[in-house]
Amino acid sequence: MPVYDYECTDCGAFETVRHIAERDDPAECPRCGEIAGRVTVGAPSFGKAQVVLPVYLLRARAPAVTA
Repeated sequence: MPVYDYECTDCGAFETVRHIAERDDPAECPRCGEIAGRVTVGAPSFGKAQVVLPVYLLRARAPAVTA
């Protein structure tokens, strides 16, 4: 079975193994038991298209410093 990424609002990102038919269903966080939504990640592309990153990666990025 495939592994899918989910993100709990309290605990952060986690992975779980699920049937393909259940991939978009919310999953229970293994740490706190809260219901978490699936994180959708787009495939990288070449050209002008944007890459969709998981929310937890966007939060981890430091702001750009301009001189």
